[in-house]
Amino acid sequence: MPAPQAGILRVQLLHQPQQALDEALQHLLSALNETRTTYPGTRLRLVYEFVSD
Repeated sequence: MPAPQAGILRVQLLHQPQQALDEALQHLLSALNETRTTYPGTRLRLVYEFVSD
């Protein structure tokens, strides 16, 4: 979900069937977000998150 005005490219993941998987993925997503990586060829920063219910 690009948000060019905010400089963000959101990568949204669906919740997993088991809460333990969500918890493990949340650690990964947090680590990825801390890198503040920009999508190649743009100025959009990748932001990883779960889709809200």
